[in-house]
Amino acid sequence: MSNEEDEYDPREPIDLTGENQISDEVRAALKRLGPALRNPRGHPGWTFDDTSYCDWVTLLRDTQTGDEWGYVSIIPLRNGDYIEFGIKPDPGHAEWALHFVNDDVLFVPYVFIPDIWIKASLPEAKRKLDVLLGVSTPEIPREEEE
Repeated sequence: MSNEEDEYDPREPIDLTGENQISDEVRAALKRLGPALRNPRGHPGWTFDDTSYCDWVTLLRDTQTGDEWGYVSIIPLRNGDYIEFGIKPDPGHAEWALHFVNDDVLFVPYVFIPDIWIKASLPEAKRKLDVLLGVSTPEIPREEEE
């Protein structure tokens, strides 16, 4: 048995969709979303979560109703899979996934939003998210601002 088989990874398997494979239905659902007024730490913007995915997280809201929707995270990848636990890549790291989690089961219309594979730096991945949403999310803080 190899060491890789001995290691347990609690993260769900990732199933990536390329940027050019996003359906019109998903694009329309994303246009209804925008940044929430607070993040998981209680203030607006992005928070770095080093507990499992080592990702950047911000809350989203339904811009038509104003209700909280869930969150989006920008997860670092390596060759289309998660990077190792505890690794915080620098912003120039060039492979990320946009991962959407809908906490509002009453969100209408409900559309499953796949994980979207972005092959670019962290700032560029955030810009691509902003284009998909049709609205700017707050800037991701530099390490010294966290």
